[in-house]
Amino acid sequence: MKPLNLDLIWTGIAKLHQSLKLLTTPFEFAVLSFEEKDVDVYVNALTKSIKSSPSIVVSQQVMENLNGLHTRFEPDSLTEVHLRKTSYITDEHVGFVKQYIPYALLPLYANKEQRTITISHFAQSLDGKIATNEGNSKWIGNKENLIHAHRMRALCDAILIGSNTLIHDNPSLTVRNVPGNDPVKVVIGQSSELNFTKLLENNARVIYITNDRNNCRTGRVETIGAPEIHGMLDCDKILKKLYKRGIHSLYIEGGSKTASNFLINNSIDIVQLHIAPLIMGSGIVNFSLPEIKAINESISFKKFNFTPVGRHIMFTGEVKRHQIPWKQKHSGTCPNPVQY
Repeated sequence: MKPLNLDLIWTGIAKLHQSLKLLTTPFEFAVLSFEEKDVDVYVNALTKSIKSSPSIVVSQQVMENLNGLHTRFEPDSLTEVHLRKTSYITDEHVGFVKQYIPYALLPLYANKEQRTITISHFAQSLDGKIATNEGNSKWIGNKENLIHAHRMRALCDAILIGSNTLIHDNPSLTVRNVPGNDPVKVVIGQSSELNFTKLLENNARVIYITNDRNNCRTGRVETIGAPEIHGMLDCDKILKKLYKRGIHSLYIEGGSKTASNFLINNSIDIVQLHIAPLIMGSGIVNFSLPEIKAINESISFKKFNFTPVGRHIMFTGEVKRHQIPWKQKHSGTCPNPVQY
């Protein structure tokens, strides 16, 4: 049999994501069994012998009745799996699996937390700018980052943007550069200028989250009322509402205002920062947060890594979810809250 190729491994990871969304019993193991032109995915049970096929196994425990062609990864956190045994797979493919299979596993963590798991992504300059002051961001990220972003869209149940991003960019939010299903499209904010036509193409599912009772949508756009706390959107309750609608993972792709609001609310689990070799000197920053007085008040990460993306690099970090410093000091109120 020919060595595994990246496209087939990607197909297996995407299939695993879909399988875990439907899982109703505790997760024990998953097996991606590769034939020459296809891949079968098994969760918690093997329905046929895989002894003649190479496979990728995700399991906490060593499994019996597998052949010597399997490669086993052990889930460790939202962003990491550990390689425990390797066979019939190249170092490049090991890196690819370690980068993307954790996102296929996010439904397991969402079910445990009973809320949607969130990933924020920005392409930024070395000095933290994601666009010029006029809103021009092409092309801070490179071609490889564009492909990565589309893989993330395919591995997340929904993608979220703010109302300003919809107005200025009018994106389609589809999966185009890799095989995969389009995510549910979520817009948050308030504006009478919103045009959902492009988002609704191809019978896409669109959700609008707003705290403006006079700007609810009808027809094919589902409106969710946004609860507030201390003058801010209550992002934690929003994530619980999305989870009840079958959304286990949410990819926050824009913009700065929206991502900052979720981070202030302690409602971002994973931060992805694609770092380009540019110094802009001016422009829109990635996160705008309340002022801190000491370095130990900074938001920090349980785990993080840096991954080459073409000639650029990407930081991926799992945010420490705890009561953030400015809420400790102000008894639950965030000074200068980010509002829509």
